[in-house]
Amino acid sequence: MGYAPKDFMGQKRDMGDLLKRLNFATEAELLSAIGYGEYSAKVIANRLTERVRREKADADKKAKEDAILANNQKVTTMSKEKKPVSRTEEGVVIEGVDNLLVHLAKCCSPVPGDPIIGYVTKGRGVTIHRADCPNVDSSPAMAGRLIDVRWQNLNDQSQLFDTELEIYGYNRNGLLNEVLQTLNSQTKNLTNVNGRVDHDKMADIHVTVGIPNLGALEHMMDSIKNIPDIYEVKRAQG
Repeated sequence: MGYAPKDFMGQKRDMGDLLKRLNFATEAELLSAIGYGEYSAKVIANRLTERVRREKADADKKAKEDAILANNQKVTTMSKEKKPVSRTEEGVVIEGVDNLLVHLAKCCSPVPGDPIIGYVTKGRGVTIHRADCPNVDSSPAMAGRLIDVRWQNLNDQSQLFDTELEIYGYNRNGLLNEVLQTLNSQTKNLTNVNGRVDHDKMADIHVTVGIPNLGALEHMMDSIKNIPDIYEVKRAQG
């Protein structure tokens, strides 16, 4: 019926911490402040349960990570058992789990059409990498946290995915303008442009663009390659 000793001590510690934060000497003073309307009971209850709710959230994350890794062992089998599926805002499908926190890796910026792999991070859900990302290796430590993932819809044009391009060429007059015109003709989402020119007049241009899928990206890259004096166009990869 009662709280375990450690729970009781934890609650006493939480109350003591709250009294210090709100500058009350005793619990009676805090209760009086609630009675006079200085603080609402809901606000005090929320603050008193911050530690418990945080510990529960951490435990839920840990349980979900364990479930991901455990279920992943079954994903590649021929079992006909219906498994939960996580469909994320990023357009990625992960079988075996649901309600999953997923984000796309910034180091390789995968887009629909890229072969991808999921990496179970500690406390952050699953990070989606391109399968050829140098930050994903076959070491035993990493391999134990890799899971199978796939794109939900390769032909969806409604969602744009940021990706970085590195463009190299001879820095003649008008080169940058032609590059930007080509990019603007194929995307409405050009969010970043950086460039430098070395002592040999070679231009190094980095851009961030939004594209719907790999096909659109490859078409964009081919268009840039057709600009005179452009020598190389490639995806940035950190």
